[in-house]
Amino acid sequence: MGGLTRQMRVFEAYDGTSTVPVDLAGFWRCRLGTAAPLAPDAVRREPAGFDTPVATYERLTFAAADGAELHARYVCPRGAGGADRGGVGAPRVPTVVMTHDVTCGPRGWHHLTRFAAIGHAVVELERRPWSGNVCAGWEQGPAALQMTRLIEDMARTAQAAASLPRTDVARLSAWGEGLAGALAIDAAAALDACDGTVRLRRVAALNPMPADVRATWEAGGSRLVYAAVRNHFRVEDPTAAREAAFFSALDYVDAANMATLLRGSLLLGTSLMDDAALPQSQYAVFNRAPGEKRHITYPKWGHERVNDFEDALMAYLVAPWGASRAGACDGGARGGGTCGGTAGGIG
Repeated sequence: MGGLTRQMRVFEAYDGTSTVPVDLAGFWRCRLGTAAPLAPDAVRREPAGFDTPVATYERLTFAAADGAELHARYVCPRGAGGADRGGVGAPRVPTVVMTHDVTCGPRGWHHLTRFAAIGHAVVELERRPWSGNVCAGWEQGPAALQMTRLIEDMARTAQAAASLPRTDVARLSAWGEGLAGALAIDAAAALDACDGTVRLRRVAALNPMPADVRATWEAGGSRLVYAAVRNHFRVEDPTAAREAAFFSALDYVDAANMATLLRGSLLLGTSLMDDAALPQSQYAVFNRAPGEKRHITYPKWGHERVNDFEDALMAYLVAPWGASRAGACDGGARGGGTCGGTAGGIG
């Protein structure tokens, strides 16, 4: 383990190389607006067709920021007095917002029911169909990136969750693995930039990506979401003539940059043998996050589900909310800007 120990010491001091745009907060404020809960009638709720003694199950439909129709699965623990789906006397509960990783479909109802056991509701976004190309749209700037839409969709899901009658808006969290982990961080950061009613005050992510994109490409990262970066420089720009403009656009959706805007707490899990979401890129995320945070590392794990981290996630979610000081942290530059994005900033 001597080599691993030395490597971790290097990672612990690593702050990433991606550039934080000077108008990153302003860009996301412009994209999301006031970040208020959606109107109750903007979220269509339909029973999933079954209930259990511990929870109710619904399908949600609501509009994305660009007008596309989004779908989500909603599991809520049963309330006292039969007021399970809202109404007078229905208890409000902490709610987790999540989505699924790049190679996976939505988690099943059986999996989602675990949150009801700890007294939490969960809203899982069924990610819209997309090309899997995190670079798509870069030529027109960050506002045209498909990744920008995915982050907006995740934030919109939090706004939809906040509109539900059983949601305790002061206890909204986000969680995800891989791409979904990055989207959890990104959406929480974007909402924090808006300083509105809806905030994801606790964020948990396992092996998030994309993060520290330029350094990951330079280190040879080419799996999963990074395959598109590799293909870009092999097919579209083989001489890297447009490298600066390319990475300047991606800087607006880079989880290491977005982490600078986080005001809530962060639980990060890193598999040190992950050859997709490279460990150093995850350390960049963690080291840039300004608030209350905890980092758990797994020396002999790769890009896969880690049961131990799911146990840590449960403990994180059920910890008393009043004990956290993270809500008082204000991370990152919060300057103005336009939706189009401007290159430059913190190196």
